[in-house]
Amino acid sequence: MTDNEFKALLNKYQKGTTSEKESLVIERYLEKFQNEGLQEADVTYNLAIKNNIYSKISKKKEKVRVFNFRTVAAAMVLLLVSSSIIYYFNKNSDYIEVIAHKGEQSKVLLSDSSVVYLNSGSSLKYPKTFKSDSREVMLEGEGFFIVKSNPKKPFIVTSAAFKTQVLGTQFVVSNYNSITPSVTVSSGKVQVTNIKDPEQSVLLVKNERVQWSEETNKFLKTHVQATRYTAWVDGSIVFNTSNLIEVVNILNQRFDKDIIITSDVYLDCTISGTYKNKSLADILESLHFIYDIKYKHINNKTIEITAKPSKN
Repeated sequence: MTDNEFKALLNKYQKGTTSEKESLVIERYLEKFQNEGLQEADVTYNLAIKNNIYSKISKKKEKVRVFNFRTVAAAMVLLLVSSSIIYYFNKNSDYIEVIAHKGEQSKVLLSDSSVVYLNSGSSLKYPKTFKSDSREVMLEGEGFFIVKSNPKKPFIVTSAAFKTQVLGTQFVVSNYNSITPSVTVSSGKVQVTNIKDPEQSVLLVKNERVQWSEETNKFLKTHVQATRYTAWVDGSIVFNTSNLIEVVNILNQRFDKDIIITSDVYLDCTISGTYKNKSLADILESLHFIYDIKYKHINNKTIEITAKPSKN
């Protein structure tokens, strides 16, 4: 069952229009939800939503011994719809998966008090309780990690390209399918290991960034201003000498659009700039004004852009 189907079923149950079989499925789920409880560390918030959902649900649990299932269903619909975050509960699984869809950003509080910000089109899978000797999470897309220091339990982020290990620091792991994978460190030290070739490893400190080069099959480490790669956490979009393909990929992720390039792509023509809390229309107009990039709306979802050769 998809998340949309499940939300639709909860809405039907709240309205009293589910079949006997559907009602039984929902009530068994909610009974499990009641018995296991909702831990504060398991709650995820969209950055645009105030985090009062947990307090409302927990207060209701304290005051009422037996749940009114339809009331809880309504609260769960609010949780699922308002935060746009999906929890996958599996009685045979000890893991939670959190998804920030395209056009959304999310904040996750882990059981060790570490915090993860997920960028648009990203997901994080993590255990309900960390092991005694390590703290390992799995990332797809991009995440900014603020890790609680614990020298006895290393924090490990596993992504498609890298395994990133720390003890306590702040860093960004970017691993979108369409963008070169990278790790950028804001503070502390981070060790990055190539998943396919564990022999290749690199140590990063503050304001250092590493990318994986498919051409040389090696790490490429550079000194950067880390804040330019973490600015998305505060709602900014930053282009760091990005080519047009990278710009389009970033905009498609952030605004959940299908922007299509209809001209040749000139990789030597790069784009730089910071857009804080700007709409897509504002950004496209700025790109048109500064770089002579033309755009045309085909429909609500699709935008065509064309670019001319330029000199940087």
